[in-house]
Amino acid sequence: MLQDWVAAAYFSGDSGPILVDSGDSNRHSKPPTICGFVPDLYARRDLVGGIIIGEAKTPSDLENYHTRAQLAAFLGKCAEDASSVLVVATPWHSERIAKAVLRHVQRHTDLDDVNAIVLEQLGA
Repeated sequence: MLQDWVAAAYFSGDSGPILVDSGDSNRHSKPPTICGFVPDLYARRDLVGGIIIGEAKTPSDLENYHTRAQLAAFLGKCAEDASSVLVVATPWHSERIAKAVLRHVQRHTDLDDVNAIVLEQLGA
């Protein structure tokens, strides 16, 4: 669902430029490692510049150190180009927690100006 949303929102429905970390990924189709973390989704925005990093989180994943470290790394990478976007996807009932965790990480890393979206359209 995250891949479909990013394809529709940023690539006119084309999922071709999107790399996804899944069981079907090989070394050519897997997202790059960013500060020791592999995001669930990665796409380079060739026409406008920047990248899109996507990370899907379950409710139990949201409030732990690993997630905070991941988000800090991904925000830092997105900060390298103002056209970049971090998309955090979570079930709708975890949207407020996801937004709070993301804001907390942004404040503590001084990356408040990085474009970050919490997508709550994933199923429970």
